[in-house]
Amino acid sequence: MILSLIVIFTLLGSIFSVGGAGLLLLFKGERLRFVTNILVPYAIGTLLGAAFFGYDSPRIASTGRSIGAPDVAVWDHPLLRA
Repeated sequence: MILSLIVIFTLLGSIFSVGGAGLLLLFKGERLRFVTNILVPYAIGTLLGAAFFGYDSPRIASTGRSIGAPDVAVWDHPLLRA
């Protein structure tokens, strides 16, 4: 059940991503510049966040503590400690 939901939502995300990229081809001139000035920093931040999360997650699994800001991380919040 869970695997089928993962596959379904992955496919939906892929379809919407390709559709969104196709919509960018319809924009011209100033509107295209406006949209790309919003989407490029968003994409950079998403990639950096994924990279740092991937870097930090093995340490969290082995030590139970995050390298970055441990009180900000949901899995290491003081109220959630047993």
